[in-house]
Amino acid sequence: MTNVRVHQEGPEVLLVIDGRALQMPWNVALDV
Repeated sequence: MTNVRVHQEGPEVLLVIDGRALQMPWNVALDV
């Protein structure tokens, strides 16, 4: 199972997927 956590940091969102952190703007994250 994939472990996904989401942390909001101001105008950006930090996605932690299986221990790998991907930081991106909200508009990019919501466009997946």
